[in-house]
Amino acid sequence: MSDENFPLFIDPRVGSLDLVKFLKMPAQVTKLKYGDAAFMGNGPENSVLSIGIERKNIRDLINSIESGRLSGHQLIGLLDFYHVVYLVVEGTWQVIDGVIKVPQGRRWVAIGGTHHSWTYAEVANYLNTLAIVTGVNLWFTEEPSLTADWIRHTYFWWQKLWSEHKAHLDFTKPTDMPKHMRMIRPTLVHRVAKELRNIGWERAGELARVFPTMEMLMAGKSEDFIKLPGIGPDLAKSIFEELHRK
Repeated sequence: MSDENFPLFIDPRVGSLDLVKFLKMPAQVTKLKYGDAAFMGNGPENSVLSIGIERKNIRDLINSIESGRLSGHQLIGLLDFYHVVYLVVEGTWQVIDGVIKVPQGRRWVAIGGTHHSWTYAEVANYLNTLAIVTGVNLWFTEEPSLTADWIRHTYFWWQKLWSEHKAHLDFTKPTDMPKHMRMIRPTLVHRVAKELRNIGWERAGELARVFPTMEMLMAGKSEDFIKLPGIGPDLAKSIFEELHRK
């Protein structure tokens, strides 16, 4: 895999092109079939994934929901065209008496669709359905410069190797933390291996990957452990002795 980053593409149409001046990084302006921004990113197991970003201000979001354009056309294309889809909802609004209102001069006014003013519950339920049922990733910003900042940071997140994303790993918390408080549930071998001397979370993960069951771990020899990254002769011997201490 090349050490160079994949290019970031911005669509030239109105509603997309204005992001370029806020990006603070190079971007290629090119016509995209779907979305306002797109790029390739590093996925698990050395895979390369396509990432598509659709940007909508709150008025356009509600109008496209009501017309059916978002669900009936745009999202179908986005989900079919990209491996990962983001929907960024941009703008400032308030919820007053359950109705979404946006600033207009010194007043806050309801977003009037063709049939009615949209409530927060209607929009929230719609977006929840997109996130849970279709897997669209949601983000909210207040203005174009913040949208561009988010795109830039998201772009660079995807340029890192998958193995470099470690924020989800629980390293300092006790292993008896309730399951619902963990973002991932480690295997028994992973939890046991972490308790060995001089074995941290990452080395324990390597042991769990090579020896997925306790029986296999207990059957391991020093010469087996020394083959793993970060484990030298002394540590391999220590692992074996600690596992078989009576």
